[in-house]
This record gives sequence, C-alpha cells and structure tokens, in this order.
Amino acid sequence: FLAALAFVAAALLQVQIDKTLPVFPAAKQTQVKITNLGTDNATINFLPQLQTENVMPMTSTDYITLEASQLQSLSITYGNMSKVEAIELLNETRHTLAIKS
Repeated sequence: FLAALAFVAAALLQVQIDKTLPVFPAAKQTQVKITNLGTDNATINFLPQLQTENVMPMTSTDYITLEASQLQSLSITYGNMSKVEAIELLNETRHTLAIKS
C-alpha cells in the first residue's frame, strides 16, 4: 500500500514540475524577450507588422514566439526617439533584447 501511495505522490509531483517548464520554440520559430533598462516606456514593433509590445521602464516581457522567417526588423520607440534595426534570429532559439533610452 505504501509503495502505491509513494508512486501516486511521485506522479503528482512530476505533473507539478512539468507545469513550470518553459515552452521552447518549435522548428521554424524563435522567441524574443525584451528588457527595458531605460527610464521611459518603450514600444517595440516586430516588422513587418507581426506584433507590437509596450514595455514599461525596468521591466521585461515574457518570451514572445514568432515565425523566424517572417521577422525582418525591429522598430524601437521610446520618448520621441525611434530607430529601426535589422534582425536575424535563428530557428529554435531564445533571445533577450535589452534596450535603454
């Protein structure tokens, strides 16, 4: 009886552990996390027109999953400044982009 109970407890523990594991990008996807180290709000546009993220100062987004082949550049806007940067991210990888105004 105790062995069966221990087996059930181990299974329940494994289910809880599995819930905390990150979801990694699939074959043709990439993931990007944006960290705003500046003092102004930042707006990031994944171009061409894929997604827009607003990031408060001293905060980060969760990982954003995108199709790697579609992502060509980033438009970063903070305050009244804006710039566009070409970006090439590999499939099945995670990236953290730190920005500072």
